[in-house]
Amino acid sequence: MQHGGELGDARESFIQGVLQQILPSTHEIRRGEIVDNLGKHSRQTDIAIAARDFPALVLPSGSKIYLIEAVHATVEVKSELDGYTLSEALENCASVGDLSTNFV
Repeated sequence: MQHGGELGDARESFIQGVLQQILPSTHEIRRGEIVDNLGKHSRQTDIAIAARDFPALVLPSGSKIYLIEAVHATVEVKSELDGYTLSEALENCASVGDLSTNFV
């Protein structure tokens, strides 16, 4: 594949498939954004691993918007890692880390 976006999508799909085989069916693995109860949201994550029993909003693209309380982990997938893509991946991770949880 020559197109970078298609190559990235193929790698994400491969990793999603592997995770779906090893994680319990109570988890969902999909691209998406994450929101908290204060209205803050993350950047789009390549892969979010979330509990299926929490509500989520499905977008027309097929990605979802998850509540932070539902998300167990996120994964950033990069076809090539250089200074720019590493910085981008770290910013995406930080955008998730900056969200507030509302566990009691």
